[in-house]
Amino acid sequence: MDELLRKRFLLVTGKGGVGKSTVAWWLALQAAARGKRVLLANVRDGRQIASLSGLKEPLPRTAPVAVPGQPRVSVVEVHAHEALVEYASMVIKVPFVSRMVFDNKTFSGFLRSVPGLDAWAILGKAYFHAHRDTSGSQPRYDLVVFDAPATGHCLEMLAVPQVIERVAPPGLLRREATEACALLRDEARAAVVLVTLAEHFAQTESEELQAALGRLGMHMGLRLWNQMLPPDVSEEMLAALPDTPPLAALKQRLALYLKRSLQQRACQENLRSRAPAPERELPWLSAEALGPFLATPLPA
Repeated sequence: MDELLRKRFLLVTGKGGVGKSTVAWWLALQAAARGKRVLLANVRDGRQIASLSGLKEPLPRTAPVAVPGQPRVSVVEVHAHEALVEYASMVIKVPFVSRMVFDNKTFSGFLRSVPGLDAWAILGKAYFHAHRDTSGSQPRYDLVVFDAPATGHCLEMLAVPQVIERVAPPGLLRREATEACALLRDEARAAVVLVTLAEHFAQTESEELQAALGRLGMHMGLRLWNQMLPPDVSEEMLAALPDTPPLAALKQRLALYLKRSLQQRACQENLRSRAPAPERELPWLSAEALGPFLATPLPA
């Protein structure tokens, strides 16, 4: 875990519904517990992060804000329009003028029709905070955790800077894309954290993502199996329980638990054999136990 958290940029993705945002928040807390200044950049819907971080207001869409009680962790929600305006401010150098240009309905409609531009704006903002956002001569953040879109949209987003690098004319846009590609491909600075469940469809999507990352030249830093059932029930335990009331109902529930646990382990072994990667498990927890678990620093 320490090696992973020493990087500058972690991109967290996975199939929708696997707990990606919760894991991104957990990684931010783990890094902060190790003394890192962390920015958690969330894409599109930051309600889950806002709830976990205790913010009473929606996540900001421009300047990051510090999390109450976690001074080393800041959060921001990344939206394409605001990111494009910020990018234009760097190019035009006059924020007021860039805001006028991008608020024009005709022009903003044109921009929305440009393939990949929204995706580049979102990824580019996360890249900016990881690579160029400074306070004096020092980086403002030691680590940027990018809570990226679900797998399919994430892969489309990651392909955009490579397309820009190939087809854009020399200039700021191409230079930014080239530098972003260099960051994403640098194993010492960046890695992908894949969040998955030990289920068939999540496993298939995880395998496809890992293959696509290899084609993009990116590094799989960690595969996190979320919501794993502890192997607390065995066949021997079930055999020792009588089938008579009141233990019959309990035995039936324990049998279902064991079946699900064995299915999870079989799914894990299948993916490991087809797509090896560094990995770690996170346990299934009740809502009451989740908060304390997230805040507890884990060993390396």
